[in-house]
Amino acid sequence: MQVKPLYLPLKDVQGSFNLHQFPTFKTMQYIERRGELPKKGWHGYHHKRFIPSQDVTDHSKRLEAYVIQRIEWLLKKAPELSQELQSDNAPMWNTPAGAFSKQRCKLLAEVSNLVRKKCMRSRTTVEDCFYHINTAWLEMNRIVYKKQVTYRNADTVAHAQGKFIPLKSRFYGRLRTT
Repeated sequence: MQVKPLYLPLKDVQGSFNLHQFPTFKTMQYIERRGELPKKGWHGYHHKRFIPSQDVTDHSKRLEAYVIQRIEWLLKKAPELSQELQSDNAPMWNTPAGAFSKQRCKLLAEVSNLVRKKCMRSRTTVEDCFYHINTAWLEMNRIVYKKQVTYRNADTVAHAQGKFIPLKSRFYGRLRTT
């Protein structure tokens, strides 16, 4: 059986991050004891944390809602799996329901990571996110349909079980065409 890759509308995704710096615990401890800054280490004196703006979180929630809708549509194909997921909040890890919930969690985490990386304008990490999203979506389809599932034009989609596509040749998780 062949399926299409998960479509994610990223055209309107935008936002910014605020950089929040604060001194490390060891730096503060050294200053309290000796009254001067320590010798600068490999990681510097500060922790750096990027805090997303409201736009980024809104886009992330909207895209996650879209993906959850697609997952629910996929679960309609396997009513016994859907019933098992609804009856048990934390299914056993060695059951199909446990494997499905693991892939669902992985997919949603990668979608939120994709939104953050898209807003940071990091092309290589965006391609890495698409690679993991394609892999999780394919695994979910294999669990639901209980047979060998591949992507249509599997040679042009970047995923773990397929043909390796170099990073320079990828564009949004697929083979770049000229």
